[in-house]
Amino acid sequence: MKIESQSMMKNVISEVLETMFFIMINFDGLNSSHRAYDFESRIDLCNESEKLQIGLCVREHFAKMVAANFVGKRDEEVENEEMEDVMKELANMVGGNYMSKIASKNWQLGIPSFGRFEGGDDSQSTTSVSLFYMGENVGMLIVRPYVVT
Repeated sequence: MKIESQSMMKNVISEVLETMFFIMINFDGLNSSHRAYDFESRIDLCNESEKLQIGLCVREHFAKMVAANFVGKRDEEVENEEMEDVMKELANMVGGNYMSKIASKNWQLGIPSFGRFEGGDDSQSTTSVSLFYMGENVGMLIVRPYVVT
């Protein structure tokens, strides 16, 4: 299975964040360790023989900002449950946008999940892009392929 290009992934995440959350990100800035991320929202795309997991790893302050923009509150007013719900919805939107752009047919979007970022082995990660907001690394979009058995 061919994972789509980093360029396409950048377009997917930019479109969603700009259109739905009013956040302009870029992909150049000061690098920081992946371990600096706090949360990961995930969603699976599956067909009869393949599975892609799309993960969005972010820092807590960025997750709060995303949630605040979506629900119309100030960052400090966002409750943890709201942040979790919005981050799941962000994964859902990114997954749906990604699915609409890949050439393969018969993909189905799974149910999004949210949790603490565990880091770990990304050796299966074929494609990732770092996200920067005002020069700071605030997140990373990862696409992990799996074979359905």
